[in-house]
Amino acid sequence: MTWFNILPEALNMKEKMRPFFKKQLPIAPTEYDTLSQVSGMKLLRFKTTTTSTAPAQQLQTPLFIIPSMINRYYVLDLLPGKSFIEFLQNQGVPIYLLDWGVPYDEDNWLTLDQLLTQRLDYFMDLIATDSKSEKVNLFGHCLGGTLTTMYTLRFPERVNTLLLLTAPIDFDHGGKLGLWVRQNQFHPETITKAYGHMPWWVLQSSFQMLKPMLPMHKLEKFFKELNNPEFMKNFWALEIWSQDNVSFPGRCFITLIDELYRKNSLIKGELCIAGQTLSLDHLNCPTLNIAASDDHIVLHDSTMHAHHLNSNITFETIISQGGHIGSILGSKAQKTVWPEVLRWLSRWDMGKH
Repeated sequence: MTWFNILPEALNMKEKMRPFFKKQLPIAPTEYDTLSQVSGMKLLRFKTTTTSTAPAQQLQTPLFIIPSMINRYYVLDLLPGKSFIEFLQNQGVPIYLLDWGVPYDEDNWLTLDQLLTQRLDYFMDLIATDSKSEKVNLFGHCLGGTLTTMYTLRFPERVNTLLLLTAPIDFDHGGKLGLWVRQNQFHPETITKAYGHMPWWVLQSSFQMLKPMLPMHKLEKFFKELNNPEFMKNFWALEIWSQDNVSFPGRCFITLIDELYRKNSLIKGELCIAGQTLSLDHLNCPTLNIAASDDHIVLHDSTMHAHHLNSNITFETIISQGGHIGSILGSKAQKTVWPEVLRWLSRWDMGKH
């Protein structure tokens, strides 16, 4: 074994242990049906229920959630009572979700154009048919939000509203990650040529370097709360998710680094998708942006702001207390952000217009 193999081999050991831990916890508890699968990507439909405190009639406009391409979707469906998806489901929101899965070999050659105009548009067709709705509410988390913004600009007639959760839009404010990938020493083509994709363990290591002392702080907290069963359950569930990373399709990764992090093409109105140049000035649907106050991955300044947009559209921002994950999972988020998202979806539900 060479030194170059030590890190991926060590992380692969954790990969092998993960199924054991997942069996001990009710992670991703919300039931769903798989409507379709294309290569490694699946379209999930969560089963709609309503509680005694929910509205008498469920919302008519479906919500299509597109998670980050780097992590698994179930951070939004972590545990019973700590699930954003479960909350919306119980309030009568019809929910569909794109599970990126593990990229197949053919996915590594997928261009950004193909991802948006073929894969995402195909899933949108399925949702429209299944829900009998001409438009959907698009909800994008992290880089999933960047993609949903691009899709909305390319196919505005298909989107009812756009919701963004800690989504990077202005990559001139990309923080340390942006600084690293703009260095001449960083060559994503070399890595993707060797592996076909950007390996998950490389991506994970990059995020860990943003806060190198975080593992020690978590370990300290772990021992302090050792006798707190509720804390331990949440701790292990979040640790399982944070180590459950996804490799990034190679060709698409190179394009995103070049066009977004290095050229900031989306903000400049210079990003071309399938022959059409996209500009945020052309965004014409109601948009809700959720940013985190202490996010060290997607800085507040890198998320969407009113000055990026046409002044005629409805645009709202929620500043959620916490970091990149706590902003949607924390107890404060459950009391503030979750009801605000529901309010937004109810306000713009096509069944009421």
